[in-house]
Amino acid sequence: MKIRSAEFVKGIKGTDAILQDGIPEIAFVGRSNVGKSSVINAVVNRTELVKVGKKPGKTTEINFFSLNGGECYLVDLPGYGYARLGPEERESIQKLILWYLPGYPPLHLVFYVLVLPPPRPCLSTRNSGKRNKSETWLAKECRGVGFPG
Repeated sequence: MKIRSAEFVKGIKGTDAILQDGIPEIAFVGRSNVGKSSVINAVVNRTELVKVGKKPGKTTEINFFSLNGGECYLVDLPGYGYARLGPEERESIQKLILWYLPGYPPLHLVFYVLVLPPPRPCLSTRNSGKRNKSETWLAKECRGVGFPG
């Protein structure tokens, strides 16, 4: 798809008519401050469509951006795992993400945005297989989620 236009539509924190309009959704999920907003800006070739915060944890809603006048939505989800949020706020964001991700017909694709460490000349297994708590709950909750093809 050639992207001719992109615009912010709305942010939601729960059920909304936008979820039922039948327009395909492409969601971006990842830790706070990983660069989800920057990735969306790069995809649409714009620098300021999605606001990029200087401090992580600022996105608290599910934000919808319309491409080409409604061909599809790019969906910017709040980041998870930001340590400076209080336990109630962190749990609220986790619940919001898990409420949205299991999907329904409009959700066609989910991109998990992550930052990989630079490659090392020598591989080490010292930390292999370990995840932090936030990544563990996301992986556990998203297992078995199917998306329409």
